[in-house]
Amino acid sequence: MFAKYLLLFIFTASAVLPAAEVAAERYTKVRNGSLPRIFTTTKSQCFSQLLPLNGNLPVIVLDEDIYKQLNSTYTNIAVADEQNQLLPFVIQKLYKYSTVTNYAPLSGKITNFAIDRQKNEAVIEYELSGNAAAAIGKLSLEPYGRKKFNKTITLEFDDQSKVENLKFFNHQSVVDFARHTFEFAPGKTKNIRIKIAPFAEKHSHASQLVRSGDKENFTEKRILTEELNLHKITFYQARTKLYPAWEMEKSKRFPVREIPGKANQSVWEFTLDQYPVKDLQIISSTPNYHRKYELEFKINIKGTNQEATLCRFNGVLKPGNKLEFNDIRAVRAFLTIENQSDTPLTDVDFKWMTPQEGIILDPASDVKEFKLYYGGEVGKVPEFDFKHYVDKYNGKEYTFLELGSEEVNKAFKEADYTAADFLKKLLPYLIGIVAIIIGFVSCKMLKKTQASAGDDC
Repeated sequence: MFAKYLLLFIFTASAVLPAAEVAAERYTKVRNGSLPRIFTTTKSQCFSQLLPLNGNLPVIVLDEDIYKQLNSTYTNIAVADEQNQLLPFVIQKLYKYSTVTNYAPLSGKITNFAIDRQKNEAVIEYELSGNAAAAIGKLSLEPYGRKKFNKTITLEFDDQSKVENLKFFNHQSVVDFARHTFEFAPGKTKNIRIKIAPFAEKHSHASQLVRSGDKENFTEKRILTEELNLHKITFYQARTKLYPAWEMEKSKRFPVREIPGKANQSVWEFTLDQYPVKDLQIISSTPNYHRKYELEFKINIKGTNQEATLCRFNGVLKPGNKLEFNDIRAVRAFLTIENQSDTPLTDVDFKWMTPQEGIILDPASDVKEFKLYYGGEVGKVPEFDFKHYVDKYNGKEYTFLELGSEEVNKAFKEADYTAADFLKKLLPYLIGIVAIIIGFVSCKMLKKTQASAGDDC
């Protein structure tokens, strides 16, 4: 009986849980966006269609307007679809990915071999050990001797669904056979057919296959001809890993002004507006200078009109120096150069490098038009399932989505949402409890009715 009530509660609570809708009134700014469109012109009309993502990651790159409004934890931001439903997303740095392949030798055995005299071709049947198919990507052959050959190997995997043709031994030069390997596009397979042709170039009548040693130990198999003495066959499993080769970044010029300082100092103020910075390069036509410097980053103290120092860097500045940081987000930065008795630096220019961060949307979302809300004091972004499997898309190309200009969100209103949030979370459970009570009372009434009907009979 308890199970019935529990199921009723779960069903009722799940039925009343509302879809994740963006509370637009909490965000101060809004921008519109859509998937890229391609335009096609015919003789009679011009029409557009949405550009399919083809598994690419849709990305909204964070810019100055957005950074200005974000809090320190990036929680006051949301993306909504045409129905104002919340779209899953993550905010992270953008990378260019690369792959590295490691090879591990696999054990196996020759199960059969023969010579096709008509084609002058050796056919070797090879089986990898174990029950599961492996992704092989390299073959190693170890013949005896140092001779010149001009042969071709053909690998046929399992049901010949994949074929690799490999040039066997460079006939123009002597090859060190002990280190001769062939790498190819990894393919998942269990059984491989190895074909070597031409098998005997000069004395086909004398060519033969000789098997020696234990049949289960493929390292003891030898294929002997007057041209080729093949001692060992080794296939390697290809393990390909994806890694971020480099972080996507760009050069940026921030608003800067020179501040009159002491006679022996040069001071510049930069307006960063919370844009993250990685490094700063100072360029000057002054040759061979050595100057002490101080670079100070400032942030605003919440709820006040005051500033606080986020961090400070000191050192000696020389031509070609690059000042490196760890993606600092500050409102302003002040650079002070101590000139002492030297004249100020001439033709000074500044080159900031910034990481590219983006809002990565779930490519499985069927979205055409969307709104980006940001600003305000939203305390927490919902936990999306997409956050847990976004890494599987690493290495995919990015599709950068364009946004319209920043607008003031007319729906925004200042309010204390703490109590409202608590009641909103509590509401489904209250409804569930009421449903249980109703179900319990209904069941009691049904029993009484059935009992009364029995008495009447």
